[in-house]
Amino acid sequence: MTGRGKFIIWVSIILFLASLMACGGGSPAKKIIGKWQGDLELFKNDPEYKKMKDTPFAKIFLEMIGKMKMEITADTFIVDIEMMGKKKTETTKYKVVSETKNSVTIEAVEGEEKGKKSIFTIIDSKHIKLNEEGEQKKPGFIFKKM
Repeated sequence: MTGRGKFIIWVSIILFLASLMACGGGSPAKKIIGKWQGDLELFKNDPEYKKMKDTPFAKIFLEMIGKMKMEITADTFIVDIEMMGKKKTETTKYKVVSETKNSVTIEAVEGEEKGKKSIFTIIDSKHIKLNEEGEQKKPGFIFKKM
């Protein structure tokens, strides 16, 4: 094989690997792992929020999302919430119940939240939306990758 042929093979391999990395490969359960913070701008553009934006609840929701932070590991998620000047951290162990192409459903396996199911929807490589099971038509919490 000539030097040019080897060069073309190496370039092809490198481009293939780069495309896999750019696609954010992995299952939705792996894609949600990381540190996240509330994304007010994307939330304000959510059609479900726009339906409720003139309600008293909307202001409270905006305040809460703007200050939320979350860390997700393979089996735990930690949420830091600040509302009306009070900070609270909740840590919950979970298991993955199901996955689709762009979402993962988890179930809390201990504590007060035991049995509660939540759905993380992958918006894009840097944004996820969190809804309680059965409430996908309501505004969810939208987070951006930190």
